[in-house]
Amino acid sequence: FLFSVKCIVYIINQRTKGMSHPFGDLIRQYLSRKHGLSQNQLAIDIHCDRALVSRMCKGERLFTPSARVHIINMIGWFVDKGALWEVDEADALLNAANAVGLRKENPAELLLINRINSLKNRQELISVKTTTALQSQLKLPINNLPYPFYGHFVGREKEFNQIVQYLRPGGETERYIYPVSIDGIGGIGKSSLALAIGYHFCNSYYDQNFHAVIWISAKDAWFMPAGLIPKSTQVYKSLPEILRSIGKVLGFFEALESLNYEDWVEFVYQQLRMKPTLLIIDNLETIDDDSVISFMQELPPPTKLILTTRRKIDIAKSIRLGEMTKEDTLSLIETLVVGNLLSKEKKEKLYEHSGGVPLVLIWAVSQINLGMPIDILLQKRHPLINHCLAD
Repeated sequence: FLFSVKCIVYIINQRTKGMSHPFGDLIRQYLSRKHGLSQNQLAIDIHCDRALVSRMCKGERLFTPSARVHIINMIGWFVDKGALWEVDEADALLNAANAVGLRKENPAELLLINRINSLKNRQELISVKTTTALQSQLKLPINNLPYPFYGHFVGREKEFNQIVQYLRPGGETERYIYPVSIDGIGGIGKSSLALAIGYHFCNSYYDQNFHAVIWISAKDAWFMPAGLIPKSTQVYKSLPEILRSIGKVLGFFEALESLNYEDWVEFVYQQLRMKPTLLIIDNLETIDDDSVISFMQELPPPTKLILTTRRKIDIAKSIRLGEMTKEDTLSLIETLVVGNLLSKEKKEKLYEHSGGVPLVLIWAVSQINLGMPIDILLQKRHPLINHCLAD
């Protein structure tokens, strides 16, 4: 009997030991640093299924395409809670999932690196009682920017620089409070450009002009290589939803909810006058609410606004995106293709096939990476192309 009990204990210990994984060990270590932190709360706050977080802590589901995004969100959560203080600790969590550490070439991960270093530097400044003015220089804009749809932003330098210059203090928007409208066909890169600009103002110490950068997406689905994929995050298509989103980022959501709705717009305007904010509204053409247009037209300075839309609109300074240049398209292919699957000649054929439309190119390269011969690919027309060209 005693031998049987020992065998059972041994089996339980082995199973328990088997459930442990370096990734889960680090998660538990970081959670223990602050009272009240829990794995369940982590899952809820980063909008991730609790069962999935549990499996990741056991070493499962760490190698899926979305795993890195979840881990980056976890790192951001620990930083916000004051439970992770070093870039090395963030890298350790990624390394435990057999992933490379935080990458400076990815704008979301660079922002996370800057946030960690900023918090560390601020603590050092406070410890030596440095002036408040110097401390404020280390404060990065608050934001709700999504993880980039791209690994490394390629091309569009002219449009990027034009919009950044327009949004800087002393630019045209000081005289004309017009939004910047990035317009063009579907899949041409409007959202990617707007997101890259948002991250620029969050990451650039030279261009720290905003207290906050707020991303508001009216997009129902993502254009992905596999087709149209419904979004899992909230879609904002009405003025109340947009006002609530601004309130959540700027920290006055509860105060907003306590007011009568007819007072909401003026209250939000008051807050925006005090906190220089860059608003980015993605996919404007899917918003069927005239009050949103009125809200945008009356935005007070120093608020700045970027819109992405398939249609050119009169109330905005229009930046029209056309096809990517051959040079930029070939550079994008280099970042997407796995190994040496394509010769220079085939890359140029792929450029001609894509018409310089990034989404078409991304789909095409994904098929090549999965083993489709390029000669067969060049004969196909994917349904996404119809969505790109639709009004």
